[in-house]
Amino acid sequence: MGVSPRETWVAYFSLGGDCEEGVVSGWFAGNGAPSDRDYNLLAQAVNDLAVERGGDHPATYRE
Repeated sequence: MGVSPRETWVAYFSLGGDCEEGVVSGWFAGNGAPSDRDYNLLAQAVNDLAVERGGDHPATYRE
């Protein structure tokens, strides 16, 4: 899809995410794991970015 971690963090932050960019980048690198709330915000951010690029909704949500 070609989305950078920074771009994903900006989208996540705009949806109400409150973790610092370095923390989110760490999650993508496998360092720790987000809470369910943060995971769902990241999924929404990824899905929004995908739709903006003409894609579908590649990220699933946690219950």
